[in-house]
Amino acid sequence: MKQKKRLLKGIFSILLCFMMVMGLMPNMTIPAYADGGTYLIYVGGTQVTETNKDNIPPTNGKSTGTASYDSGTNTLTLNNYTYTGEGYKLADSYAGIGWDISNADLNIVLEGENEIHITKNETVSVIYLYRGNNLKISGSSIDDKLVVKSNNINTGFNQGIVNGQAKSINISNCKLEVEVGDPQSGQDGYGIKATPFANGEININNANVTTKGKTAGLSGFSINIDNASTVTSIGDTQAVKGTVKTAANCKGWTDTVMTDPSTSIAMNSTSGVLFDSTSTYKAVEFTPSHVHNFSYSATGAAITATCTSDCNLPEKKVSLTLSAPTKTTYNDGNNAAATLDSTAWVAAGLVVPEIYYEGVSPTSYAKTTAAPANAGNYKATITVSGKTASLNYTIAKAEPNADDAPTASATYGQTLADVTLTNPNGNTPGTWTWESDGTTSVGSVGSHTFKAVFTPTDTANYKKKENVDVTVTVGKAANPATVADTAVVRKNRNTVDLAEYIDMRGATGTVSYAINGEANGCTLNGSVLTSGSDTGSITVDVSIAEDDNYLALATKHITVTITDKFTQTITAPDVTVAYGETGKRVSATTTGDGAISYAVKRGSEDYIDVDASTGELTTKRIGTATVIVTAAGTDTYEAAIKEVTVTITKATAVVTKAPEAKELVY
Repeated sequence: MKQKKRLLKGIFSILLCFMMVMGLMPNMTIPAYADGGTYLIYVGGTQVTETNKDNIPPTNGKSTGTASYDSGTNTLTLNNYTYTGEGYKLADSYAGIGWDISNADLNIVLEGENEIHITKNETVSVIYLYRGNNLKISGSSIDDKLVVKSNNINTGFNQGIVNGQAKSINISNCKLEVEVGDPQSGQDGYGIKATPFANGEININNANVTTKGKTAGLSGFSINIDNASTVTSIGDTQAVKGTVKTAANCKGWTDTVMTDPSTSIAMNSTSGVLFDSTSTYKAVEFTPSHVHNFSYSATGAAITATCTSDCNLPEKKVSLTLSAPTKTTYNDGNNAAATLDSTAWVAAGLVVPEIYYEGVSPTSYAKTTAAPANAGNYKATITVSGKTASLNYTIAKAEPNADDAPTASATYGQTLADVTLTNPNGNTPGTWTWESDGTTSVGSVGSHTFKAVFTPTDTANYKKKENVDVTVTVGKAANPATVADTAVVRKNRNTVDLAEYIDMRGATGTVSYAINGEANGCTLNGSVLTSGSDTGSITVDVSIAEDDNYLALATKHITVTITDKFTQTITAPDVTVAYGETGKRVSATTTGDGAISYAVKRGSEDYIDVDASTGELTTKRIGTATVIVTAAGTDTYEAAIKEVTVTITKATAVVTKAPEAKELVY
C-alpha cells in the first residue's frame, strides 16, 4: 500500500510540473511555503521558518539588527540589519538572500542602514531570485539604505543582485550600493542583473543607486530610470548592458575611476538608448535634469510634497490623496482597495507608496498591504518620509439572500420547538429559528403562519433577517389513546366495563367494541361485558375512529380473563432501619380484601423480629433480613405473598455530656 501511495504521489508531481511548464496555470499564485512550517526563503545563511520568521538568526556568519519575514505578503523587512558570512547555497550560488518559489514576488523593505556581505570564495549571487516573479527593494525615504558586497572569488561568477527568471527588479525610495568582487577568470560579474534573454527589466524610481561589477554594473533587457533618481553604473567591460529609458541627464567615462573629461550622452525616455557590446563607456552616471528638493506634509487623507527649489510644478507642490474603496458593502462586487490619484505625483518623479490597511475598533485586522474584503471598520494609510495620511471607511454587512422562506409541517399537539426549519437551496448559508417562544402551539389541523428569523452562518458579513412569515401545515396526529392489554371478570353473570380500560388522552373519536372469536358464554353490550358460567378467556377488539385532530387508532385487543377469584397484588416498599431504632415497620397494602400478616423469613431470625399484625420491627444485629408479607385468600381473591428486604444499619452514637477539663497544678 505504501509503495502504491508513493507511486501515485510521484505521478501527481510529474503532472503538476508538466502543467506549470506548459503554462496551463499562468495566473496561479503559490505562497512561499514548503512543509513542516518552513518557507522557501533563505536569509543570512538560514532557511526561514514559522518559528524564526520574526527574528531570523544567522548561519555561517554573524549579524546585527533584525530581519523578519511576513509570509502573507512575501515581505522581508531589514531593520538596521547587517550580515557578514558565507550565506546559503541556493542551487549553484551562495546567497545572502535567496528566493526559491515559482510565480511569487519578493518584497524587501529597508528600514535604516543595512548591509549584506558574502565572503564565500565560490560562485556568489548576494541577492538571488533563483525562482520567482519580481523583486522589489524599497524604503520609506532616501535615507533607508542597503549595501550589497562580495569578495574576489576563484571559482564561478560573482553577482550582486540577480533575478534569474526574466522578470523585473524594482528599486525605489532608498539608497542602494552594490559592489561585487572579481569573478573567476572568464566568468561574468554583474552588479545588478535582470536576465535579459526574456525581457528582464530594471526599474529605478526616486532612488540613489551605485552599482559596480566586473562585466557591467547594470544589465537588463530594459532599464528604466525616472527623473528623480541618481544612478552610477561601473563595469570593467562596460558600464551598462541593455536599453536605458530615461529623461535624466547622462554622462559617461571610458575608465572606471571616472576621470574627466566625461562625455554627455543624449537620452530618450520613450525608445531608449541601447548600450551594447560596442559601448566604450566603463562608467555612466544618470542625474535628474531638475533635482526636486521636497519637503512633505500630511493633512487628512493627503500627503503634499513641496519643492523648495525653483521648478515648474504648480505652486511648487504636488499632492497624493487617498480615496475610499468603491466597495461599500460586503460581496457587492466592487473594488476593495483604496485608490490614489498618483498621475501628478509620478510625473514629479516621486514613488507611489504602498497603501496599508488596518482595523478600527471593534474590527480586528492586522496592518497589511492586503485590502480587507470583509465587513468592518477600517483605516487606509500611506506614509512618505515619516508623514502619514489616513482615511477611515466602512464596509457594511450585506443583506442575506433569504427571499425563499422555508415551509414546514407539523402534527397536531406539537409546539414550534418540535418544528425544524430547513434553509432552501439558493439562499445565503444560514439557519432559521422561530421568533416566538418555542412553547408556542402549532394550533389545530390546517395552515398557520408564524414569524421566523434567518441568521446567516457568516454573521460577520451578513445581517440577520427578522419578521419573516413562515407557513406551517399542521396535520392530524397519531391517535394518543391507549388500550389495556388485559381485563378480569368473575364468572356467573358478573360485568366489567371495558371503557375503564381505555385512556382517550384527548381523542374524541367513536369507540367500537367487538368479541373476536369464541364468546365463551359472554355477551357484550356497548363497552360492558357480561360473563357466562365458565372460566377461561375471550378477546375483545377495540377500534377508535379519527376525529378533527387525531387519526384513527389501529384495532387493539383486550384479553378478558374469566376467573373464579381475582388476583390481589401486595404493595410494600423495602425498609432501612438503624440498629436499636424503634417504631419502624413494614407497611403493606393489597388490591384485594385479604387480611395482611407479617413473618420473618427463615434465615433472618438472627437479625430482626416482626409483629405479625402490625409489621413493627425489632432489630437484633446489623445486616440484611427478609420479611414475608401475606394477603389471605377470600371468597373473591386468591391469597398473595411478597418479600420485603430490611436493611439494618449502624446506630448513630449519641454524646449526652461533654468531658470535663482537669486543672493541673505545677
